[in-house]
Amino acid sequence: MGSQQREFPFALDRRLRLTLRVERGKLVAWAVQLEWFDAEEGRWVWVARYDTAGGRPHRDRNRLGGTGKGMRPWKRKRHGFACRNSTGGSTGFSWT
Repeated sequence: MGSQQREFPFALDRRLRLTLRVERGKLVAWAVQLEWFDAEEGRWVWVARYDTAGGRPHRDRNRLGGTGKGMRPWKRKRHGFACRNSTGGSTGFSWT
């Protein structure tokens, strides 16, 4: 079945994005992401994400232009941003 994705806007510049990955009728991975619209850059930016990357549920936080305890480095991808988990691997989801 693959991945299913749905967006839930709750303000003009804020939304939640839910992604479910289903294989053979079973949920194998999920992610819930809070995003805000950056009007200066004209794109959606993720702020926080709860997901099962690395095999167990955890939270990633994004702080563009800064680092701090609990922050994850991010890298630019062709279609948006991808968070990297604590071992440096990709979360496996591509966000637009």
